[in-house]
Amino acid sequence: MIGTMADEAYDAHRFRAPASARVLGGVEPVELSRHWTAEELARFRKHGDDRRLRGAHRGGGGTSITEYLAVGPELGHLWRRARRARVRSRGHYLVRAAIDLARCGARGGIPVDVLRRAHELYVGGWPYTPEESFEAGLAWATEVRLGVTGMLVMGGASDTWMAFGSLVAEVEDQGPEADLVPLKMWPCALEAVWGDEGGRTRVITRARQYRPHEAMKWFRKAADRGYEDVAITIGNLFRDWREPEEAETWYRRAMAHGDAGATNNLALILEDLGEPTEEIERLFRMAAEAGEISAPVNLGYSAKARGDWDEARRWFEEGHARGAYSGAFALGQLEWERGNAAAAEEWFGKALEMGNHAAEQAIAMLKSEGGEAAANVEA
Repeated sequence: MIGTMADEAYDAHRFRAPASARVLGGVEPVELSRHWTAEELARFRKHGDDRRLRGAHRGGGGTSITEYLAVGPELGHLWRRARRARVRSRGHYLVRAAIDLARCGARGGIPVDVLRRAHELYVGGWPYTPEESFEAGLAWATEVRLGVTGMLVMGGASDTWMAFGSLVAEVEDQGPEADLVPLKMWPCALEAVWGDEGGRTRVITRARQYRPHEAMKWFRKAADRGYEDVAITIGNLFRDWREPEEAETWYRRAMAHGDAGATNNLALILEDLGEPTEEIERLFRMAAEAGEISAPVNLGYSAKARGDWDEARRWFEEGHARGAYSGAFALGQLEWERGNAAAAEEWFGKALEMGNHAAEQAIAMLKSEGGEAAANVEA
């Protein structure tokens, strides 16, 4: 094999340049499509544990996998070297801002005004003032390289940009050794995705995972600015930190704005605080009527505690029908306590298929230690 080239390059060298035409004229070309078949993609996905392929799994901003794998390493090298070149430092940090915003969960396109403010967060780390303008830095970062892509690619909406996938994957693969995302980047990420409910959830979830105490400050500011849908997140953080009174305050605030999840979580907090059963069940019913998927399961446990197993089954089945894996798990426990091991194993199996890893432990105990142990496993 002499090498690979695109159709346009082959035509130019084969039919227009005499010297290269003589070389290519003696070669039998093999045409390969950039687009992979379903079978090829299926084989590719089997290698998702390969670090070099993770970014390609996530997608390459509209490029094919072939192009992604070919250009990714080159883009990473160019981006890292730009940090050393004084004239391109602004472009380097524009790309870094887009990468860090993606690490925060803001994917799919960053508005250019958010990107402008986000990249300024790195100014304090610069040993000198960048000589290039923002516009020049953006032009450098978006310039198409190797005929494939720029380091920044267009997002889904106009005037939005995002980091090419291989650059994000390269940084994320560094794990704990990667530079921390600046604290003030999180509100930028939240602003970048504010019109996208899924995007907000993604950013909030990542903030809770990686910078929970710092993120709390920004969630409070967002709530104070009128973004009430972060109130449940603040309540969840306080619940994680075992501060039930604070959690209750924020759950009630979220509940006042119609958040069914907050209503369900408020009932759980009041249960921990020993509040009357009637009030707790009232809140669970409110949450269930508003569509919260796990509230029926909680109502089932309340009914079971009262000794009404038939009502408990109805609520567990309702939770399972809504997609709550805890419903299938609770039905497994119920069946075993009734002496039906086969049905219990079937329901635990369904819970496991839905992602409930405690069900695996329950099945193992069911087979080895007896049903009493399996029935006491917590979902």
